[in-house]
Amino acid sequence: MGCAVSQTVGPSRDPSINQQADDSDSEAGEVSKRHSVVFKVLPSEEEARDKFEQDGTLLKNSDSGHLALRQMLDEPLSQNSLGKFAAKIQVLDIFMCWVDIQEYKLIPTDSYRRSKALHIYHKYIKDDAALMVGVTSPQERQHIWTQLQNSRDFPALLSPQFYDAVQSKCFMQMYHHIYLPFKEVSHIPLSFLVHSLFPFGANLLCIRFRRKSSRN
Repeated sequence: MGCAVSQTVGPSRDPSINQQADDSDSEAGEVSKRHSVVFKVLPSEEEARDKFEQDGTLLKNSDSGHLALRQMLDEPLSQNSLGKFAAKIQVLDIFMCWVDIQEYKLIPTDSYRRSKALHIYHKYIKDDAALMVGVTSPQERQHIWTQLQNSRDFPALLSPQFYDAVQSKCFMQMYHHIYLPFKEVSHIPLSFLVHSLFPFGANLLCIRFRRKSSRN
């Protein structure tokens, strides 16, 4: 799916229409000074699946529902909507744990990565954690804590994949307890999405969506 922005140009024979167009152009110019719109080309389903399978956040051969959830988590607007819904139905722990682990994976330095790893353990994993996710066994929690202690002398123990097992379990919990209920109650019309993206009115932009056609 791709998108293109087009504008109709050329003067009209009616002076009043030309004046309205000039006023509209002036208004659009003022808006553009204060706001910028970024058009993002979304990957195909195959491209998205390959990306998420390679970074370890989607199991191979997962069904389309799992892929849809993973794509939602990759987009700030939809991730925010999922987070608000999770808070509303009181399952924010698994959502926040998944997000924090995803942030942990992107940390480049050993010292900060260890700090984040400890934060995740104390917030979500240990027995008296404030947002204990409950997806790990006592043996798994003990193993994680032991590795965290040993990482003082061996930082390489805390690889970006350190919490992959916990994140995968949180993802499956999110699918059943957040994504499926969210899908049932969320019937968002296209008009709502358009007005959310372009709050100053669709008359300023003419958007044409084109479906890619396969060619032999």
